[in-house]
Amino acid sequence: MAGSNEVTRKLWDIVQNDNSTIEEKTNALSQLTQSYNSRPQTLTSGPESYLNLKKGLSKIDLQRLVDSEPFLKAQVEQRKLFPKGLFNFK
Repeated sequence: MAGSNEVTRKLWDIVQNDNSTIEEKTNALSQLTQSYNSRPQTLTSGPESYLNLKKGLSKIDLQRLVDSEPFLKAQVEQRKLFPKGLFNFK
């Protein structure tokens, strides 16, 4: 939220600056509206968002591991490493 507050301050500076163009002010106001609309969701779903981020990072780490290990990649892609009948494991 600290970063969001800083962005909000900068956007309000643009809106209130006499040297800003109409387009800059309009864009800043649009960003402010989006920011204010998303704040309640950000505040109420903070822990859930953190867990989703953590879950996403875990998936990325797993994918990197799988990509670096041919045996794991074959397992994940449900391929056989050895042709059928090459080894007779039971």
